[in-house]
Amino acid sequence: MKIRILFILCFALQFASSQNALTDYFLVSNERIEITIAKDEGKYVLTLTKGGDAPKTINLGNNVGDFFEFKKQFIQKVYTELLNLPTPVTPSSANAYERVSDKAESLYFSFANNLRVLDNLDDKPKSGELGVNKRVPVYMDTSHMKELRAIYKEESSKKIFDKLVFETIGKISAATKLKEIPEFAIKTFPKVKSVVDDPRISKTEADRITEIQDIVKNIDVNSQSYKDLQSAYIEDYFKEQYNPNNSDIVAFTYFKVQDVSFEFSKGFLEVIKVTGTFKCTDKDKYNCKLLPSFLKYNSTLLFTNKFGIGFSSRDNYKKFDNISLFLNASDKKYDVKDFDNINVDHKVYNSILKGNMFLKMDDLINYNFEVNRLTRDFSPKDQKVVVEGGEKVTLTKEETRKILEVEVFSDFEGFDTDAPNGLIQTELTKHFNVNTVRGDLDIPGFRGIGGLQYIEISGAITKVEEKERRFQPERVDTQLQDFNGNPVLSSQRFATPIDLISYRNWNIGTDINVLFFDNPDWKYQLHINGGLRFNRTAIQDSISSLNSSDVTAEEYSISFWNFYGEAKLHLLPEERYGFYAMWRPNYIHLASDRLDFKGPADVVTGHRRHLSNWVNEFEFKGYVDVGSNGQLFLRWRLFHEMGYSANNFNQIQLGFSFYLLGRNKMTSNNN
Repeated sequence: MKIRILFILCFALQFASSQNALTDYFLVSNERIEITIAKDEGKYVLTLTKGGDAPKTINLGNNVGDFFEFKKQFIQKVYTELLNLPTPVTPSSANAYERVSDKAESLYFSFANNLRVLDNLDDKPKSGELGVNKRVPVYMDTSHMKELRAIYKEESSKKIFDKLVFETIGKISAATKLKEIPEFAIKTFPKVKSVVDDPRISKTEADRITEIQDIVKNIDVNSQSYKDLQSAYIEDYFKEQYNPNNSDIVAFTYFKVQDVSFEFSKGFLEVIKVTGTFKCTDKDKYNCKLLPSFLKYNSTLLFTNKFGIGFSSRDNYKKFDNISLFLNASDKKYDVKDFDNINVDHKVYNSILKGNMFLKMDDLINYNFEVNRLTRDFSPKDQKVVVEGGEKVTLTKEETRKILEVEVFSDFEGFDTDAPNGLIQTELTKHFNVNTVRGDLDIPGFRGIGGLQYIEISGAITKVEEKERRFQPERVDTQLQDFNGNPVLSSQRFATPIDLISYRNWNIGTDINVLFFDNPDWKYQLHINGGLRFNRTAIQDSISSLNSSDVTAEEYSISFWNFYGEAKLHLLPEERYGFYAMWRPNYIHLASDRLDFKGPADVVTGHRRHLSNWVNEFEFKGYVDVGSNGQLFLRWRLFHEMGYSANNFNQIQLGFSFYLLGRNKMTSNNN
């Protein structure tokens, strides 16, 4: 059994890796010449093979080139090297030479006309140009801004004033000249200023210094006059700072952007990380007095999003002003001279700044989306991109060859001789973004929420081999009389929904997202979907005749629909592996009058139990990225009748995914 599984997987892998070329063949002198033309690193290569002989190649370059040169090389490789026929041409080899010459001509024009197929498969349409600003405002809501100012006014600023006063007293006590009197004392204390500015010539410099020293010696820190001076200093200290107005949020400083990391996935910007610093220099000191000291000196800060951000529609880009990026971490830089204020700084950082300081997406980035014919989804391909502040990068769509991704499974249960499970099952699903908008739910365990996020169109071929391909329904033939009293044979066929599901050959349908919950911190996404499938099951039946024991075999197919809700949990620890858990309650609707849903008859009483049209479906699926060979999957599914779980069947499947239009190839996602 293991050998058969490996054979199936190797066959599918070979198929997946062979869709990157155009192929042909022709017969000459009873020999089969295989022809392959492929594009490798932008250059076309023609490969010719015969049996087990070493292949011959013709390097065509960027295009097929001149016809006569192509024909000359083709004849040389096939006629002379592969077939080993004589030159010049002899009468016995003339037919072969003519056949090779004709093939060269037809091959040249047929491949020349179809080279666009290979080129189109490599096409990566431009989706847009992403730019990152070098400097952006940092915002805070008005109430926290006022609280921040109050803390520094009532605590930090008073300490700073007191410290400056006592330092000034010490300097004045040691002063011997007026120019040694600190500017702070002249600016802050009116009496000191009046002595310095006294125009009387009779006052010597020594007299003035003595008078100033007496003034500062008699300062009473508990007096009302001292408190008034303290308040005046604080007002002057903050006079250049932004005063919150009546708006909901205010910008209170600038942030210098070093670089921004973007992770795009299925039309969403799932993760964005902004790295940068506050620059509290004389030039960029906007409200730096309201920042903790350990954030002022080239401390690196990280801002990030709370949940996925829609990035596929014009409406998404228009609403970037409503998207906030919050402080996530900081590389604190401490200086010993700020020790006296460290407790207040930590209080401000932890209680106010860390949860309430944010950037606006609209300030940070500019996405100039590319307009293409019939394009309404402007999102780039799934990738990681890093853009430095002040720089731009061009983003593209996925290559054409990667538009359709197929999953091929081999069902272990299908190797049992009496199991209907298909040995090889193929599934194709295409995802279409619809309403790529998410909001902040802000409930423990949940973060982002969205509705009608996407539609997925899917189809599956669940049985290709002949073993147990057709279901044989229960047959009940009853002889009755028609309205004229003539005998007739009433033929009834019975099955259960589980029977039709386990034997179905193919299905096609759609899933529509109803609700979507996203919590990157808990590493999960929860999808609440609704959907429907149209299904076909092959039937092996037999027809009886009235008053005859002859039975005639008959084959046909039955159609049925299943309508369902779906709850699907997706765990995303990292890009190399992940896990899905899914539950679907299916309602099965029979779209045929040749079969009825009824349970099997009791062998003693003939009673048929009540049968439910509802079927529970459970699925667990893990996947691992295996590099250039795509993704490897292991999936277990269980179907059982609601209310009677003994009527069930399960699948244990191993499979992998590949691109239907071309081979998988791992490339760097970093720009």
